[in-house]
Amino acid sequence: MRQLDSTWHLRDYLGALSARLGLNRNNYKMPPGLYHMGSPGKDSPVFVTANYKLSVDHLRRGLGGMDSHILVLDTKGVNVWCAAGKGTFGTEELIKRIKTEALESVVNHRTLILPQLGAPGMNPGEVKSGCGFSIQYGPVEAKDIPAYMENEQKATPAMRRKNFPLLERLAVSFTHFAQGFFPSIALALAFMLLNYLLIDSPQILQSIQISLAALFTGSLLAAALLPLLPGKAFSLKGFFIGLLIYPVVSLISGPILNFPEGLYPLGKAILLHCWIVYQVLNLTGSSTYTSLSGVKKEMSIAVPILALALLAGAACMITGGLIL
Repeated sequence: MRQLDSTWHLRDYLGALSARLGLNRNNYKMPPGLYHMGSPGKDSPVFVTANYKLSVDHLRRGLGGMDSHILVLDTKGVNVWCAAGKGTFGTEELIKRIKTEALESVVNHRTLILPQLGAPGMNPGEVKSGCGFSIQYGPVEAKDIPAYMENEQKATPAMRRKNFPLLERLAVSFTHFAQGFFPSIALALAFMLLNYLLIDSPQILQSIQISLAALFTGSLLAAALLPLLPGKAFSLKGFFIGLLIYPVVSLISGPILNFPEGLYPLGKAILLHCWIVYQVLNLTGSSTYTSLSGVKKEMSIAVPILALALLAGAACMITGGLIL
């Protein structure tokens, strides 16, 4: 019997921090299968989650030592919400895991409690016909499970609502900041090379400064201000916050309003603006503000525009460099 407890240990905190920073995130998972909390019996509830370790950790901490069974699905190390959208937290895997673990011999009842955010990947009718178990959806937040169980497994409206408060947005943004660090350094190196080829000066410090400023703006600052930024589309939000990079470039690399000399720093600003918008677009996978269909629609429009803007920025830099 594989046993879990509700206490987070040092390695759990370090693992969570590592995952938040995007370090070895794809491998932060645990073996799928049936686990147990406390001393569960045949009448104890069965909770289902993904094998992304942080998902399991939040569930076991939320259960607070409640005697229960935890069925961990093989979602390839992806969290419940994303795995439901990709299909790995889905009907087929659930039925397979129930049969593999012979769950019908472990418990007398035939009810599974799934996280609400996993609903898009499940077909309750097919699960029922495929293995005889019924699905019910617990609260959005694992911390609400004890209250949910005490309320005869009925969720209040507040338990059904997923908010995206500041601290959660910042936690997500740290992941994006870490993932964007090396691409930002690569962008800085590209600027140094272009500076050297076009104006015979690498401008090392300036290139690093503006690239990191764009990274900070597109990840941490954008996530913090997300509800306040104009528009519903993430590309539009990214466009508005990306405007902040123009005074930064003007201050560090030279004024962009002086024609024609300003074409060179203007080109840099446009390229950095595109980088900021791209980073904000990446927030769509972590936000409650949009849907999968909405993301696809926005990407089909925003990506071609970004490509044109990149060409415009490069043209400004080359033209400005030849003039200088």
